[in-house]
Amino acid sequence: MRAFLDHEEFSLVRREVQEKLRSGATVDVGAPHVRVVVLPSFQSSFSWEFRSLRALGAECEWRLVRAFWDFEVDQRALEDPVMRLRHPRRSVPTVTQRSGPIADDVVQGILAPAAGLGPLATQDRQLAMDGIGYVLQVFEGTRTLQLEWRETQRGAPPLSSLIDELLERFEAQRPESSNAMHFK
Repeated sequence: MRAFLDHEEFSLVRREVQEKLRSGATVDVGAPHVRVVVLPSFQSSFSWEFRSLRALGAECEWRLVRAFWDFEVDQRALEDPVMRLRHPRRSVPTVTQRSGPIADDVVQGILAPAAGLGPLATQDRQLAMDGIGYVLQVFEGTRTLQLEWRETQRGAPPLSSLIDELLERFEAQRPESSNAMHFK
């Protein structure tokens, strides 16, 4: 038998985490260049980013950063009424961040598919509770290109193949170093 789950609080936690992943607030290093955010309805959400660290007079150093919200840990914490009584204040999301250096030629190879984005077909915004949400952000100076869509819209070329390729390349470069971080 499943225990009590505070659905209202869990929805607030999920919304907070997803907004922080979209904005890059979970990452504490460098300036963003590309961010891909994956927001499943009933699984852990995560983001991948390229960030640059620039020191005066030095070459750009690239970092690959993955932020991950542990959906199941937070869900279990809110299902346990004893834990809720011990900690009555609002739940703090469980987010981990992994970061590692990445070579410039690897970054350029991953960014190349984004350069081929042609005109995109637009669709009306839909209210959707199920499925997976995707966010692709490309940063250039003070400008940001942001594309956001639901799984049902993902099949429209060229986004489907681009996101699949980006996620595959990010996974192949998964950083070894890690540090757990919680945010409020």
